[in-house]
Amino acid sequence: MPTDEIKIDFTEVKERKSRNSIKNLIEETGYHFKVFNNFWNHFERLENDITQNAIVISDLHSTINHCKRINQDTWKYKVQKNKPYFISIIRNKRDEREADLIDNLLKISNNRLTVIKTTRHFSTKEDHKELLEKLQKIIARNFNPEALEKVSFNKSEDSFIIEFNDSSFGEVSLKDLDIQNLKNDLLLDAVQISDQGNAIELFTKKGEIFDIDAQVLKSFISSKTKDQIEKETELTAQNVGNQIKSARKKNELTQKKLSELTNIDQAIISKIETGKHIPRFDTISRIANGLNITVSELLNIR
Repeated sequence: MPTDEIKIDFTEVKERKSRNSIKNLIEETGYHFKVFNNFWNHFERLENDITQNAIVISDLHSTINHCKRINQDTWKYKVQKNKPYFISIIRNKRDEREADLIDNLLKISNNRLTVIKTTRHFSTKEDHKELLEKLQKIIARNFNPEALEKVSFNKSEDSFIIEFNDSSFGEVSLKDLDIQNLKNDLLLDAVQISDQGNAIELFTKKGEIFDIDAQVLKSFISSKTKDQIEKETELTAQNVGNQIKSARKKNELTQKKLSELTNIDQAIISKIETGKHIPRFDTISRIANGLNITVSELLNIR
């Protein structure tokens, strides 16, 4: 993950004590940031390079004021083009007065905005913990080339249109994923990307989460990725079986229940677990989905 290329600007956290606290916290993370002080000047003048992929921490009212100075369509275009990420902090009554504008700001910022409510001086352990967690999620989601960047559902083709941070993109159908029989049970229009960018998440009509691993999706649009995954899973039949058996027991599932969850015959699952059958990649992904984990987690791939 190219954290040495991450630029960060926190100059518009107006209160010095809070600003210094944030600076110290960033230095303690171990990430390699390039701190700079002129994001907003370049962003408002529509200059490109220095604002590319920047993380901008500021008081909420400051973010709102900058937004008001820029045409909203221009703001939206700049965010989509240069992909900065905004962390806006609510610290005082002035910030609170702007809170009703958050939804619109989130919308025109293409969801690249996180809002944190803190103490006035950003001085408690809870404040520090929340900011650190947000930073880690932002980095995992936006600076990992293997993470998903965009997803939408194409109703006419019954497919997901996906794009990754490394600019690879494509279309993966429900048929490709072998879940077309679940179409009427899933809220496909509400598809979203997980916090870490390593899966897409769907809700069932019962309110449960159904997710699809990003590597599985990428295998359908990138032969290189599929070859890499299949190479990494070239284990002996016994090892594959042991991994699946261990994951099933950890989830306190019987072979029969896993069969029902994956629509894979129980006899096949038994053969896999006893090392008498090496499953295909699509079978492994179905078992992972049934266990509610990723393919990588199922096979303990690092």
